[in-house]
Amino acid sequence: MEDAPAPSKNVSVGLAEPATPVSPVEGNLTQQEKLVRRLPEPAPYPDHYLLIFKRSGKEWKLLASRGPGETYRKPFLISPDSLEAYIVPSDQHLRYRFGSTYKTHDQLHSFKLRLTLEYRVSEPVTLVQKREQDPLRRVVEEIDSFLQQRIKSLDWTAVELERIDLEQVLFRDHDLVQGHEVVSGFTKLQKFADLRGLWIQRIAVVRELPETEFQVAATALRSSREQQTAVLEHGTEEIRQTLSLDLAGQKNAFERRTQVAQGFTDNFVRAIGQATDSIRSLDDIQRAVPKVAAIQGAIAGVATGALPGSIPVGAIPGTPAAGLLADTTTATPLATLLSEFTNSIESLACDPAARKELLSFGLHVVAEALRGRDAKTDILETYVGAITGKLSSLLPILSQEQIKLLKRLQDIETLRKKLG
Repeated sequence: MEDAPAPSKNVSVGLAEPATPVSPVEGNLTQQEKLVRRLPEPAPYPDHYLLIFKRSGKEWKLLASRGPGETYRKPFLISPDSLEAYIVPSDQHLRYRFGSTYKTHDQLHSFKLRLTLEYRVSEPVTLVQKREQDPLRRVVEEIDSFLQQRIKSLDWTAVELERIDLEQVLFRDHDLVQGHEVVSGFTKLQKFADLRGLWIQRIAVVRELPETEFQVAATALRSSREQQTAVLEHGTEEIRQTLSLDLAGQKNAFERRTQVAQGFTDNFVRAIGQATDSIRSLDDIQRAVPKVAAIQGAIAGVATGALPGSIPVGAIPGTPAAGLLADTTTATPLATLLSEFTNSIESLACDPAARKELLSFGLHVVAEALRGRDAKTDILETYVGAITGKLSSLLPILSQEQIKLLKRLQDIETLRKKLG
């Protein structure tokens, strides 16, 4: 052991209060943390181990060691100048806080770890003998050196978002091999400290990010959001354009079909008007029946899905094309009823066969009602009953106007008076 400065000569023997320790050596962390303090003379010190060393030639040898609360009697035959007394804290929960900045293995990110070393003095004699080597600083440097290597294996995202327990990952995981024994980094550090008189109980870890990392994270998040927003806006615009084109195409197709169907219906109304306008007697009805039947067949063909153009109006037997297309034809009650009826049936969103049946039943009622008082009630009731049965199955898809129109066909007496 190196020679220590001689104790002060003016210090009396057997102080009632603990002696004031000598000031620590500047730069020595072990002494700055008051782990080893030299007393001017040997005397017990509360909550501390007392160690007395005696000079033997050029060496210092341990003369006495006392635990906290144990008494010490000063020897009479030994000169005080040949003794050195040191005290070491017996606190089992010593703490030392320190921190350092570390970089990821790619040198792109940095972060600070604030560490709290929880420890105690395990070997007071060893600590005093190695006090000049600054055991506490050596332990702190060893922890830092260990972390420099250990952090290289960490994933930055996990560190940034604190998805991992840094204390567990850095110190407690078993991944260091010494011979055939697998030990954790924490165990290795414990053994290192124990050789210097200290025992590590825990190393608490708190991660802190510098302001620059927050700026980088915010910029990356903003860029990611802007990119996602651009993708969503692009996709939304594509969907909007596609829907617009589809709607425009459907609208044009609907308008074309409506124009064709309206023109076809108008022709049939005029044809029915011409065929029935001159009915005044039973003979007139008999002559008009073939014409109405031909028109009925053409309308039924449309109800089954045939294209309007495939049944030219002029091709109806007994009716010249020019006369059917005349614009000066007067709209009779029969023509009006048939126009409303065919338009209503055409707009039904149902199976073509159902439209055909309903159209056939209605035209049969109209044709029989044209006979006025001579119309057979059983025939009218048969087809009116058929209309009623069909209405029950189509009722969910019928509009109020369609229901009113079909009910008019069910009113036999009104039809007789209006059409007869």
